Amino acid sequence: MGFWHTGYFEFHEPEQPPLVRAPARPSYVCLACGAAFFSGRDLDVHEFIDHVRQRPTLILDGREVGRTRLYVSRKTMAEDWAFRSADSVVLNGESFPPDIAADVLASKKSGFADVVALNGDVRQEFQFEFALADASDLQAIDEALYSLIKENAWGRASIDTFIMRGKRHPSASRYLNGIASYLYGVLAREELADVGGDPEKYEARYDSAVKILGEFDRPPAETICGLVAFHYNQFDRAMAKTTSTRVSDISRRFKLLLQGKAVSTTGLAGPDHSELDAALSDSTVERVLRLCAIPLDGGAEAIVADAISDLAAQRPSDQLKLRVVVAEHYLAAGGHSDARAHADEVRHSSVAENWYAGFRSRLGDSS
Repeated sequence: MGFWHTGYFEFHEPEQPPLVRAPARPSYVCLACGAAFFSGRDLDVHEFIDHVRQRPTLILDGREVGRTRLYVSRKTMAEDWAFRSADSVVLNGESFPPDIAADVLASKKSGFADVVALNGDVRQEFQFEFALADASDLQAIDEALYSLIKENAWGRASIDTFIMRGKRHPSASRYLNGIASYLYGVLAREELADVGGDPEKYEARYDSAVKILGEFDRPPAETICGLVAFHYNQFDRAMAKTTSTRVSDISRRFKLLLQGKAVSTTGLAGPDHSELDAALSDSTVERVLRLCAIPLDGGAEAIVADAISDLAAQRPSDQLKLRVVVAEHYLAAGGHSDARAHADEVRHSSVAENWYAGFRSRLGDSS
């Protein structure tokens, strides 16, 4: 340390003054107000707090439209389309005020529509495919289906004939495809019952059919949607989306039972083969419907005996319906041990939780 205090001190370089740098200039500028920030993060926070804009939305028939492409298969009115928090709309590359865009969308019958709703610099994109069917073509498809039902010759050949007849009416091709998908699903389920196979095959057909036919307010479409909803134990939907009093009444019975509420023991409407549901249901659904319509007074021994003969082999959704009805039957008939055995098979189902708790109480079980 003494070195710094010797005569050699003059050879030590003097310290340089500190370098003074010019302050950094903000380079992130808000396009809305011109405010500048040192980082993109600060700009993002500023825009979020000081220039918040609502996301524009599009409402069709009272429901908010999502990001997936939506099919429009029926005529709409301008008032069916509502843009919210949007100051302009770009439709297939052309800009319109929101009310004019609604008029343009309501006038479309075919083709695609790429829609961009804008609220300042906030945008939301939507896609539509328009495939409006002529009323006469829809009626022709229905008549072709009724002819198929009247012929009572179910099979691939008859379904193919139905499809060929329907292809003469191209504007209703989507409706035709929905019904054909369901009919092929019925065939797949019948084959599953006869020789075994993958149940997902017929359910995929059913799902595809419902996705299409849910867009159409026509008796065959509503009947098919109701039958599929009943199969999946979607009882609210089955009650609302069907023209069949039988499917609706049985679904209402299950809705009340599963809520733990009392129901009438009177039998419900039996299979009326003048109704579309009896003509269009697969044999398993038809059998389940017949059982689930029985009086719950303990007097349907023969039908119940037939139902339990292969109950364990049924799909889970059908098993739940059958177990509940069979348990109610045995309780009314005084067969408490049989009633308890069938009820216990669904005790772990969250859907049947309320029913099971009330049923155990009616059995006199305290545990």
